[in-house]
Amino acid sequence: MRRFPLAAAALAASLAATGCVAHAAPATSPLEATVLDTLLRVVEESGAPGGLVLVRHGDEEFTLAAGDADLDGTELTTDMHFRIASNTKSMTCTVMLQQVDAGVIELDDELIEYVDRSEELRSFDERYDLSGITFRNLCQHTSGVGDYREALFSTILGDMSAPLERSELIEATLSAPRVGEPGQRFSYTNGGYVLLGLAIEAITDTPWAELYEEGINRPLGLTGTSYPAASETRLPEPFSHGYMAAFDDSLKPIPNSADDVTELSASIAYESGGVVSTIEDLGTWVEAVATGELLRDESFAAQWDTRATGVGKSYETAYGLGVQEYGPYRGHGGDMPGFVTQMLHNPETDTTIVVMLNNSDASGWFIELVGALIAAQVEPDAVPWTVDRIERQLFGSGG
Repeated sequence: MRRFPLAAAALAASLAATGCVAHAAPATSPLEATVLDTLLRVVEESGAPGGLVLVRHGDEEFTLAAGDADLDGTELTTDMHFRIASNTKSMTCTVMLQQVDAGVIELDDELIEYVDRSEELRSFDERYDLSGITFRNLCQHTSGVGDYREALFSTILGDMSAPLERSELIEATLSAPRVGEPGQRFSYTNGGYVLLGLAIEAITDTPWAELYEEGINRPLGLTGTSYPAASETRLPEPFSHGYMAAFDDSLKPIPNSADDVTELSASIAYESGGVVSTIEDLGTWVEAVATGELLRDESFAAQWDTRATGVGKSYETAYGLGVQEYGPYRGHGGDMPGFVTQMLHNPETDTTIVVMLNNSDASGWFIELVGALIAAQVEPDAVPWTVDRIERQLFGSGG
């Protein structure tokens, strides 16, 4: 789930004041030492209590932890659960494509063809006209619908642990101004995925927790990955706490503040960002989605038929069906209250990188650049950007 990014300086100052300094076990190879130095610097610069990095590259395979799991100094460990936010989208669209493979739906079917499966879906169509919106559009952010973030920002911020009805998020999404006709342009929307979630659940008559479990977790052996019910606010043990700046009554961030927002309802994101996982599981998942392990060839090709995002970055990105390309890498990123994550896999070199931080003020933009930086350190000849270039964007200077 993409949030409104905040500068990390406030939390960094708060952590410095409480004496929280990142620490980690020593590295065992030159590459591991380089990546560990980067992780320590990223934790310090972002203001996060701690962070994790996974790298799988040739003979080099390591998972690193730096810093703490909370502000009380509990050691952050590599088996801890994080909220993976918008990385969930890659799972959601893979499950949707599995329904295509099973002959349940067609990728370019319109939602209105299935309104008889759900009274809620029928009601939304009658009031907002869902004509022309396909499953492909919803997964590729080209449906033309708006998003619920602005309308529900104060509601979510007021009590993140309070369950929200899926219909509340869809109502706010469809009542927001349309950004274009279906298929016309790319416009990132979490709400479109919640609408997709309603449709697929109604068509299959299967709850999403079961769809994820049967379609993804069980085939890949992802024992640390789950989709919590809206009422389940606690993360599975062991877990990292997650932090973000506190807000005052006017919804402005309070300097030098850090709110523990670990306990929240996945219903603030549903199928756009509600999944919980571990760094090892996320590494396995990105390898599977990047190589089409769970899909037939036609659906795999459709998932990675990408289009330019039109979002300015220091390198080209393109979006497929719940997945994103970053140069030669495939994956996604995510940020929601308390957590930011980035997962990457290069199918040409069989290289995997996953990064996690437990403070969302770092922003999705920041964690995406961290992933790019580590990719350039791991295989500099494979990426069309340099270490110095990304370091200047992250830290303000090269080297």
